[in-house]
Amino acid sequence: MKRLANIAKRYIQPSTNRVEVLHHQADVKDIIETILHADGMSAQFTRRFAPYLKDKDDYRTLKNIWSFVRRYIRYERDQAGNEVIKSPGRTWADRFADCKSMSVMVGSLLKNLGFRYFYRVAFYDSDNPQQGHIYPVAILPGGEKVIIDAVHHSFDEEVTFWRADDYNPSTGERQEDVAAVAGPATLPWMPWAMIAGGLTLMYWYNQRANDQSKLHTRCRS
Repeated sequence: MKRLANIAKRYIQPSTNRVEVLHHQADVKDIIETILHADGMSAQFTRRFAPYLKDKDDYRTLKNIWSFVRRYIRYERDQAGNEVIKSPGRTWADRFADCKSMSVMVGSLLKNLGFRYFYRVAFYDSDNPQQGHIYPVAILPGGEKVIIDAVHHSFDEEVTFWRADDYNPSTGERQEDVAAVAGPATLPWMPWAMIAGGLTLMYWYNQRANDQSKLHTRCRS
């Protein structure tokens, strides 16, 4: 793994920390749309590195992706009212991120390794419907779905949720409402707080170089 970290340091493309405001007074829908927008620009950052995670079969390759992000990117929840979405380059430089930025990084690796995938936005408490969590789900050639939640402590496993929505990163469309799933009963992390209203979204990237860094959402009092 130490060798892999050295390879990542060499081949993951850094970001340039440019900023563009995409939304004012953003709501939950805007946040999800911006995650999908980030996904569309993320592949360039891990294109040269992703092949080093390829293994003997697809399932092992997916586990390598999960293991790499899980091992080297520390989960750190964004400050309240200051939601951030980073590019894979910024996430690797920081070595910490929340579920949104970790998901974008996993998505970039999946894309570069030729996997189909979607983003699952899960909600855990009907009394707090604005609090959620996001993670990619890969689709194997035979149709089997593999959970790649690098925040969670187990590969190909998801925590029991109240409800969830799946989003296609290519079209941005919501694919389906997902019924509650049985899994571990406790959350080993805090859910992402999606707060509707009073937000400014800023997406950091160099437009000319097509280089993103991170997105900010900040509460405005």
